[in-house]
Amino acid sequence: PGEVLGCLLGCADASETALGDAERLQAATLFRRAVVDPLETAWSRAGPGVRGECRRALLRAVRLEPSRAGRRVLVAAIAAVASADDVEPWADVVPEVFAMCGEAAEQPQRQQETACWLLSELVGTRYAAAIQERRTELGRLVMTGLQTPALSAAAVGLVCEMVLASDVDGVREMQSVLPAMEASMRSLAQGDGDAFVEVLQNLIACAGDKAAFFKPRFTEWVDLMLSFAAARGTLQDAARRLGLEFVSSLVESKAKGALLKAVPDLPGRVLIVAFGFLGELEEGDAQRWARIDEDIEEDDDEGLHRAGEANVDLFVRRFGFPLVKTTLATLLQRYAASADWKERLPRL
Repeated sequence: PGEVLGCLLGCADASETALGDAERLQAATLFRRAVVDPLETAWSRAGPGVRGECRRALLRAVRLEPSRAGRRVLVAAIAAVASADDVEPWADVVPEVFAMCGEAAEQPQRQQETACWLLSELVGTRYAAAIQERRTELGRLVMTGLQTPALSAAAVGLVCEMVLASDVDGVREMQSVLPAMEASMRSLAQGDGDAFVEVLQNLIACAGDKAAFFKPRFTEWVDLMLSFAAARGTLQDAARRLGLEFVSSLVESKAKGALLKAVPDLPGRVLIVAFGFLGELEEGDAQRWARIDEDIEEDDDEGLHRAGEANVDLFVRRFGFPLVKTTLATLLQRYAASADWKERLPRL
C-alpha cells in the first residue's frame, strides 16, 4: 500500500515529475480514490509512517501544482485524508493551510485560492474549532479574497461554507461581509461564466439552509439576483436561471415573512422575470415538442421556459393567489396581445 500511495503522489507532484498537467491530474485522482473507496483501501492498510509521509507530500504537491484543475483534485485528496484519519487526526493540517497564504509564500494569489478551497472543505468538519482559533487570519483571508477579482470565487465559496457550518450567533457575526460579497458577485458576472455559475450554486445552498444570513440586506440581494436573471444576452442562461433560483430559495425559506417586509413588491417582480423566461424559446422547440409522445417519454428539456414555468407555479403557491392576481392578470393580457408566438405561449 505504501508503495502504491507513494508512487501516485510522486506522479502528482510537479516538483518530482516531468509528467504533464493531464497525467498529474490523473495521478491525484487515483490517489484520492485510494483513500475514499468504500471498501478496504490502500490508505486504510498503510501504516502511520506512510500516512505521515503522504500528508507532507500532499501539502508540497498542492503548493507547487501550477494547474488550477490539478490543485482542485489535490484539495479534494487532502480533504479525504483529513476525513479518513479517525484514529490519528491530521494535527497540523490547519496551521499548514494558513501558512500557505503567509507573507513569505510564493505565488501568493495561487496559494490564497488554494487555502480558501481547503478551508471550505474543512470548516464543516472536526477541524472547525482549530480554524476558529485563527479567526483573525481567516477574516483577513476572506476580505483579501473578496476584494481580489482572481480570488473572489473561492472567497465567496468559503463564506458560504462557513455560514452553513455556523450557529445563529456565528451567522450574525459574518453578515458584515455581505456588501463585499455583493461587489464580488458583480465582478464575477463579468468574468468566467463557469466560475460564476459555481458560485451561484454555493449561494443557493446557503440561501436555502441559512436564509437569515442575507436578512440585513435582503433588498440588495434580491435586486442583484433579479438583475442577473434579467440579463438576457449578457449572462449564460444557466447563470440567469440560478439568479432566479436564489430568490426562490429565499421565498421557500422560513425567512419569507421578513423577506416580504423588506421587499414588499417582490411577488410582482419575480413573476415578471418568470413570465419572461416562459417566452424564451428557440425556433426548433415547437417542432421538437410535436415529436414527443408524452404517454411514452418525458420531455427532458431544461430550457429557461421550463424554469419560468416551475417558478410561476412556485411563486403563486408560496405567495398565495390574492397577493399575485393583479400582476398575473396584467401579464396574461400583455403576453396575449403580443404578435410573437413565443410571448403568447405563457398565457397558455
